[in-house]
Amino acid sequence: MKKLILFLLISTSFSTYADWKLEKKVNYKSIVITLGPQGILVKNKRLNTLFKDVKLNAFELNPIDTIGAGDAVFGIASVLCSINTDSRVVAFLGNIFGALATKILGHSDYIKKNQVAKTIQYSLK
Repeated sequence: MKKLILFLLISTSFSTYADWKLEKKVNYKSIVITLGPQGILVKNKRLNTLFKDVKLNAFELNPIDTIGAGDAVFGIASVLCSINTDSRVVAFLGNIFGALATKILGHSDYIKKNQVAKTIQYSLK
């Protein structure tokens, strides 16, 4: 049986309530909740570490176009969660991809590898 990874995009105002309800009602292994300008919440039941649940503030404070940013977050997060990546890494890279996506007006381009590498280097300094 394939592993089920559940990803949801939930409104910021309902994030705490939705998180609690999902915890009680849905049998998920990993969940990523985008919180818009407030960042990202990642929960992973599969990891037995201190950092199973991570909330990270958004990196981009002046977005140009937010359409597709959540798709970018979930695209990278789904791959990372499927290989049991630490929740801190999922949140960090998810935020990077989301921030980079907000700088592309009208899906006129795609996120490039060198942009990701430069953003990671800059963020870690």
